[in-house]
Amino acid sequence: MNRELTIGLLIGAVALAFAAFPILRRKGAPRASDERALDRLVDRAADSLAAATACARCYAANPAGSRFCASCGKPLAGAHAHAAGDADAGARGGAAP
Repeated sequence: MNRELTIGLLIGAVALAFAAFPILRRKGAPRASDERALDRLVDRAADSLAAATACARCYAANPAGSRFCASCGKPLAGAHAHAAGDADAGARGGAAP
């Protein structure tokens, strides 16, 4: 019976934490309902998709020209192509097309 009581209290504590989090959250925290902030996030994600720098592991949007994910550090899919292009450009003595 002691084990069931412990599990019940643990579940209750977790439920209380989930219920209290929005109430105890800092007032100055940015909210998703802020239309301008949401527009900036959408624009950043769209730019990342257009530049093919969205991370395949964590789906983070990364700036154009990124070789590694700024969130998780995974090499981005286009990083190998960029590195090969840079090596070819160095061998030719010019910039990649």
